[in-house]
Amino acid sequence: MILNATHQFAFVEIPKNASSSIHTALRDLTGSIKARRGLDRHATAHETRAAYPESRDWFYFAVIREPSDRFGAMYRHDMSPKRSWGRSDAVMTAAEYIRALDRDIIPPDVIHRPQAAFVDPGVHLFPFEMLQDLPRWLSQCCGTPNWTVPHEHPGHQRPMKLTRAVELWIQDRYSPDYTLRDQMEW
Repeated sequence: MILNATHQFAFVEIPKNASSSIHTALRDLTGSIKARRGLDRHATAHETRAAYPESRDWFYFAVIREPSDRFGAMYRHDMSPKRSWGRSDAVMTAAEYIRALDRDIIPPDVIHRPQAAFVDPGVHLFPFEMLQDLPRWLSQCCGTPNWTVPHEHPGHQRPMKLTRAVELWIQDRYSPDYTLRDQMEW
């Protein structure tokens, strides 16, 4: 979570939605601070408003990603060499991965929560697919100076081929995220 008292905005960092790249860019703006007061980097908007009452009327925003694309990012994250979940012989298929998530073989983590869990009706939503336009949008909304979004892992944006069963699992597990897409302002 990045809070900026100068421009009065709060960035709700939803994991696997370019939050690290945006965090890196925003932390250098004058007036930006990392949320503390016992908050996790991926705190919800509600938790942040409670910890920072002075920010209640600020411009809260988050980047929202298409759920199946975000699932691909979560899968690649969890299958990275640092997080092989005991499978040193091979990477799990997407079907094996969802079974492991359902059975808590892969421990529940903040990255597996639906995007809707991080936001509330007071949070402005921006589409991941238009990330390059985020600085201009934030400038129009909050008067921020010029900045760019450095995307750290451009190869991770490639779409993942999913079976129909995996697509249905994503739609079921992340159903609240599909309604968020309809609420975007851009």
